[in-house]
Amino acid sequence: MRAILEQAAVVVSAGWVQNAWFSVVDDRGGVVNLTAYDADRADREPVAGACLVGGIVQAAGGPRAVRSQLVQRTLDLAWHVLREDERTPVRWCPAPPVRAAHVRDLTRWNDHPRRTVADVRSLLERAVHTADAQIAACRATAP
Repeated sequence: MRAILEQAAVVVSAGWVQNAWFSVVDDRGGVVNLTAYDADRADREPVAGACLVGGIVQAAGGPRAVRSQLVQRTLDLAWHVLREDERTPVRWCPAPPVRAAHVRDLTRWNDHPRRTVADVRSLLERAVHTADAQIAACRATAP
């Protein structure tokens, strides 16, 4: 997760987008924004940018990896950092409708008109620190 979060920061820094998950370069050299409904094009065309959620997905291997446990739990962590107290344990396996609501929440947060790429990078950095803290807490309680 740490590597995905760090790579997601690189992806969004290279081309952060709002109101879309990805931007890709089409076969004519134009940039096209993709939503969740046509995001699979990001597996076939060069990605020029991504939102917070798209950055995490792209960093993990692109849209074909979106349903992987690693991507889902990284999104859980990002949502936790956005909405929960950092001392609260992360809910790693919320029910599917709850997880979907969290992804929508992350998307709305990214798309807010006053949001900046610096805000997104900051959230990703905080998620790295939270992941480290969660690991340390688990190790401290291990026999």
